[in-house]
Amino acid sequence: MQGTEIIDKVDVDTRVHDNNIKKERDLNFELLRVISAIFIVASHFACYGGSLILYNKLVPNLVVGELLFMLGSYGVNCFALISGYYLVNSKFKVKNLLKVILAVLFYSIGFYIIARYFNLTDGSISNLLKNIFPISYGAYWFATAYVGMYILFPFVNLIINNMTQRMHRNLIIILTVMISLISTILFNATPSYYNDLTFLIYLYLISAYIRRYDIKINDNKKVFLLIILLIIFIVIMQSLYTSIGINKNGAIVIAKQFGLPTIILSVLTFLLFKNIKISKGKIIQFLAKASFGVYLIHTNVHMVRIIFDKIIGIENYYFVNVGKVILCVIIGTIGIYVSCVVIDTIRRKLLEEPLFKTKAFNGLCNKIDSFMNLNE
Repeated sequence: MQGTEIIDKVDVDTRVHDNNIKKERDLNFELLRVISAIFIVASHFACYGGSLILYNKLVPNLVVGELLFMLGSYGVNCFALISGYYLVNSKFKVKNLLKVILAVLFYSIGFYIIARYFNLTDGSISNLLKNIFPISYGAYWFATAYVGMYILFPFVNLIINNMTQRMHRNLIIILTVMISLISTILFNATPSYYNDLTFLIYLYLISAYIRRYDIKINDNKKVFLLIILLIIFIVIMQSLYTSIGINKNGAIVIAKQFGLPTIILSVLTFLLFKNIKISKGKIIQFLAKASFGVYLIHTNVHMVRIIFDKIIGIENYYFVNVGKVILCVIIGTIGIYVSCVVIDTIRRKLLEEPLFKTKAFNGLCNKIDSFMNLNE
């Protein structure tokens, strides 16, 4: 690969501290956040619809299923990269952490109550506890890992700030081999030290490196072409492996979030959006604020059954013409995404924003922030 021709590395002492640059790029990454959320919604038509296990031969429907699956991993990685890019130059703010935790609790408990009312779930103590403590029980894997990463990021930043560029780069290379390369080559030979939290911290280190040393691409067209080629490669390889029976039980990790091709694809996409300049975008900002809520609503264990089984009936579509499958995914993705945006916007306006404006709440948050910001 001609990676050295694409990536333009600047001097070791270069830092991104210009607030004007940050504001200019905010909309770019907000747009990437919106697109990632849409990709994640679309991917769940494959994950929850069971399309990846319905075929043992290479057919168009299988290729569509593998493409959708890949889009989810792609979107998750971009989400994590955006977080690391901003957090590396940020201070700990408990408000941001509480926004995540309270949103998770609201949807987990709220949908559990609804599901119990309509007898869609059992009333066992274990089930109750899982819904009351969704982060501890990992009801949402990304939310649980993100909370852990956010709590630890001030400590991670201390380590990053005391590393040279060479040390930082070498750490990323070592972790890439440990977390991604081994699993990609050896068919899901996931080491015991790997978990969702370590993976998010790994992506954090990558985006922090991009931010601290202002890593850029100098040819958007070449990178865009490379992104398209990578997507085609990932989908074709996954489809081939699945069609000949090698990919049973998800043995092939190429399209998973920690697969090396998917990580490269995500980083290149992030760098491409870093170069894009958008001056205005109220709609983008509005949609981006609901991105996490979109994830929490449509992946809730109770809502999955309602949305994908009862409303859409996705499994009924995978044995029909591929055109109908694609149409179902497009219409379904738009419907789910818009509905979730509306629901989460109402939650934020009626509950979150009033709470975060109270003096008592802000006073408590300031005390916690002082404790966590270690360099003050």
